[in-house]
Amino acid sequence: MQVKVNKKVFKMIIAVIIIIAIIVVGGFTSQLITTNIKIKETKEKLSQIDVKELESKLIGKLKDTKLYVEIDEGNIFVDTMFNEGITFKDYITLSYLCIKNGNPIGVVEIPCFRIISDSNGNFKSIEYTEYYFDSDNTIEKTIRNVFKDEYGIEFSMSWGWNEFNGNFNRKYNETFNVDKSTKKGTIYIYDDNFFIGILQKVAGINVFEYGDRIDKELKEYRTTTFGIIY
Repeated sequence: MQVKVNKKVFKMIIAVIIIIAIIVVGGFTSQLITTNIKIKETKEKLSQIDVKELESKLIGKLKDTKLYVEIDEGNIFVDTMFNEGITFKDYITLSYLCIKNGNPIGVVEIPCFRIISDSNGNFKSIEYTEYYFDSDNTIEKTIRNVFKDEYGIEFSMSWGWNEFNGNFNRKYNETFNVDKSTKKGTIYIYDDNFFIGILQKVAGINVFEYGDRIDKELKEYRTTTFGIIY
């Protein structure tokens, strides 16, 4: 009798283990399928982007941010431009120009982004500035918002509530994002005093907190890349 009971208990334990295994494997497979579908859909959306249209939308949205500065105080005029840079070739560059009595006296140039196309002229990826003196990362946030709002494309998927979701979301993120800086450098500055004014106007940074000189870190920038990487 005892042997029969033990066998029955053993069979029940085995059945429970099998059910749990099926649930785990099913959840694993479901998450994998969902992630692969998301990756496929994102690749299709990216391939359909009109490069010129995207560039125009990005510039338009950047002009609507705090980065756009325009000052007209008699003999001093400060203008902001988003166009192909002089210092940063092939990049849409944020350029601040200060003119006094008709003569340029200050310039600051920051690379914003460059769109990379494939051999057929279709969108492939976008290299964008992820780090510079603006702690709000206005350039990156604006670019991400345009992709999300205009094209329904997320740059990254947040980690889920369990390890499986986290691992699959990481697969999506690694498919479309370079996990290290694409490029590092120094923004172009002609006249440090004008740069100080831009820092205060755009980022609210009081450079005198750093001493008599402008901290080297405030002049640095880094870019990264999103898109069809491989």
